[in-house]
Amino acid sequence: MERQILRNGEIVSSNLKKKTSWRSKLSYLLFAYQGVIITSVLVILFGAGLAYAFISQKDAVLTVRVLSKDVSYENVVTQLQDKYSGLIQPDDKQTIDVQNLDLAKEQNQDVLVAQLAGHDVDLLILTETMDEEMKPLFEKNQIKRGAYSYTDLAGRYFVSRIPGKIPNEENLMKVIRE
Repeated sequence: MERQILRNGEIVSSNLKKKTSWRSKLSYLLFAYQGVIITSVLVILFGAGLAYAFISQKDAVLTVRVLSKDVSYENVVTQLQDKYSGLIQPDDKQTIDVQNLDLAKEQNQDVLVAQLAGHDVDLLILTETMDEEMKPLFEKNQIKRGAYSYTDLAGRYFVSRIPGKIPNEENLMKVIRE
């Protein structure tokens, strides 16, 4: 293998000597080493992407899931996001993570189970009807009914559930006391 590399180097060197202008020499080098150049550029871009992702990563200081079934509560998510951001006032490296999970979709059920098992959720927000439907599941998994409730701008009433272990208790207390 080493001998093959040396031979390739000799071939490139020999062909470069035959080229007369710097433009033709550069063109030949780019052609001869295009694989190495492309690989190097891709590795550099991948490394830069990883570095950017690591540097720009924000820590969630409150994680809330608005649960629904065949309904989108994105407007509620926006309202809660704004409300909680005002109460907690996260800095540039922090975020308030409020998301709507439509549990009619199986993938969202899996996401919720994984997040609850990983103790990544501070607060669940859902309608009273949905709370009654899911009550046996909540009781089995020690997800207690909270005193916190919320009425959105459309007049819909939401109740809360609090998992047994929560990652951001201090910030959750700011929201609940509000």
